[in-house]
Amino acid sequence: MNKRDNINSEFGIVVLMDALGVKNNSVEEAKKFISFIKNTLGLPNVALSSIVISCEELKEYYEENPPIIRTFGDTILIAWEILGKENPNQILKLLSVISHLINGMIVNGIHKGFLLRGAISVGDFLHDENTLIGPAITDSAEWFEEADWFGCITTPSCTLKINSVINGMSVFGMPISHDYIDYEVPLKSGKTIRVLSTNWPALFSQVTLITNSKSNDAGNIENVEVFLRASIRYHLSCLRIPKGTESKYKHSLDFFDYSIQSDFIKMILSGQPLTDPHENNKA
Repeated sequence: MNKRDNINSEFGIVVLMDALGVKNNSVEEAKKFISFIKNTLGLPNVALSSIVISCEELKEYYEENPPIIRTFGDTILIAWEILGKENPNQILKLLSVISHLINGMIVNGIHKGFLLRGAISVGDFLHDENTLIGPAITDSAEWFEEADWFGCITTPSCTLKINSVINGMSVFGMPISHDYIDYEVPLKSGKTIRVLSTNWPALFSQVTLITNSKSNDAGNIENVEVFLRASIRYHLSCLRIPKGTESKYKHSLDFFDYSIQSDFIKMILSGQPLTDPHENNKA
């Protein structure tokens, strides 16, 4: 059989993300976006290195089975096969790694003026050299543009899969809530849906505090909270906000403010493993 005719059936993680407002960009703005995408696609090795290098098992897995990354227009597609899908811990490990990759892209986008929105699914897909198709692709495609904000959610189906295998399990010694926050996500329809969202505010906070030499400011937790809230608002204020898109920015800031709580900041400043600051308030 010709190599080009090989079609692989896989079970894994699929991510679809797009950049808000890029479709209407001028040629010059489009050039900037292309440059941003080229830079962003260099992030996987950077984003994964801190976890992959420290875990020999995962390093070997990544080298032998790297994720597929494709772009078309303003959209990024990531597909990563899960070998050992019957092993819940393996699924959670790769979802943790994917969240680091995605958060790196989102935070880099914030700093470069491009806001990314997307959805993560887990399931079956087919692929050859040129095509990816299947239930997991469809699931992400149906949801990646639905949230009325920037950030990345798990699809309802993916959320159920994650919740069905957690059972108090930790990933790399940390709870999954380090990577994903349980949240009532606002949709473009005006409704909301309870799913998980990647914890990009954690990475934004860590980068911001280190960049501004505030990583040793543990005695002024309230001041750090105020500083972080001001920092994300400053970055967004540098962007053009087209009429009719105001809610996307408000909802994103609401999520950031929800994520940035005193206990959360204390853990960042002390270097402790992060947990969901709202865990004790859940029903």
